[in-house]
Amino acid sequence: MPEDKKRDPMPPPDVTPEEIGEFWDTHSLADYWDETEEVEIQVNLKSRHNHRCQFIVKLLINYTLL
Repeated sequence: MPEDKKRDPMPPPDVTPEEIGEFWDTHSLADYWDETEEVEIQVNLKSRHNHRCQFIVKLLINYTLL
């Protein structure tokens, strides 16, 4: 996005997941990259065959969905 063009503010943390989805359906993360921060989450999964799987996902996020 050109620097002289104003961008819409990102949705606040208290909006619904549907409202956040509607926002990102019409906006590009590339235009908001400077408002993100890296976070790390750990996920532990158990398969139907009792195999354990663990992985770490790194996300760029500026708010938490509850």
